[in-house]
Amino acid sequence: MARPLMCQICKEKSPREEMEVDEKISPKSGKVSRKYYHEGECWETFQEQRAFTDKENEEWDYLWNVFEEVYGFPVPSRFVPFLQDLRNGTIRVGKVRRRTKRGYPFKLIAETYKACESDIEWAKKTKDFKGTLQECQYGLAIIANSIVKVRNKAEREERQRKAIREQVQEEMQSETFFTNVKYDKSKQTKRVDISDLL
Repeated sequence: MARPLMCQICKEKSPREEMEVDEKISPKSGKVSRKYYHEGECWETFQEQRAFTDKENEEWDYLWNVFEEVYGFPVPSRFVPFLQDLRNGTIRVGKVRRRTKRGYPFKLIAETYKACESDIEWAKKTKDFKGTLQECQYGLAIIANSIVKVRNKAEREERQRKAIREQVQEEMQSETFFTNVKYDKSKQTKRVDISDLL
């Protein structure tokens, strides 16, 4: 009998036949790593977690690209924790960390960078920064001040789009298209019959 394998979600051990496997191949070493999950609820939980992680990674890549467009250089490695703190809802004030109830999604942060691009450009031209990290932190302060406005604007636009869609749906359902065809004999010319030609 094979040794029981541990589920990564519930941490209970079960035989291999009762488990689903997730295999990953390392691009560097080529080694295969296998993680086992119970069929059913644990496997579905893992799939949900993976979908959430994939979505977060896509949004992070989008933010990374927008950051490069705005600043003209990639995100400095020392600045990454500041962006992640904004995502998680942690606000750094010197050494003190305050936590808000929740953070902002990476996509909203990226949209705020796009919306505040002119302010950041103005700050880059007028301020004298000691380094790129200080420049990025100043930009982050601009973002932190403007993110609520951008979020509210996006929510308002979404509500307007939804209202327009609902209004169009109602109009399409309530309207019935009638075509009134009137047959007027006076406007009809005499038809040529084939028997007239013979």
